[in-house]
Amino acid sequence: MYKTIRWIHGQLALALALAVLMYAVSGWFIEYGRLFFPQTPTVNETHNVAELSASAALEDEGAARRAAFAIRDALDLPGRLVEIRAQAPGWVARFASASQRTRVAWSPGRPEVRLEIRPASFGPSLTTLHRVHGASGGPAYFLFAVVVDLVGVAMILYAITGVILWWKLKRKKRLGLSLLAASSAFTLGWIAVLAWGP
Repeated sequence: MYKTIRWIHGQLALALALAVLMYAVSGWFIEYGRLFFPQTPTVNETHNVAELSASAALEDEGAARRAAFAIRDALDLPGRLVEIRAQAPGWVARFASASQRTRVAWSPGRPEVRLEIRPASFGPSLTTLHRVHGASGGPAYFLFAVVVDLVGVAMILYAITGVILWWKLKRKKRLGLSLLAASSAFTLGWIAVLAWGP
């Protein structure tokens, strides 16, 4: 049994190595990326999209979403919709991909569309990859969501098998228990702060 758990633990370590490295490095970029990778300049463009001439009133968010997707398809914008909100005199939507972030603004009943395009450099591309969630947006996003699910399961198994292997060691466990207690207290405390803190 011990050998089986050790083998599973080792295989999980190999499977998780690249994913953990990606999330660790992209997490650093989220915190400190602006120090090393300045944001690329924004490109402003204006286009006419004929499908918008009959778009929705301000209060109809469902129709606004359909209009945003019509703009994306008409202008061949990369990425998927990550935000849509009413902003007088019309709507604002944001599309994000690893290569580009696009802000789209339009007014109901008018074909004019205003774009703010920010091509992503290496750092912002990593942060976008870190923040991608959900399976909507096409086959590539669905596949990525499946991989993230598998990585999550692998991380849980990796932690469980690691604790089992550590517990079966015949050495004194005082230091290990202290580390496990400290990390558990920090994690639970931080969850409480995020859930009920100011």
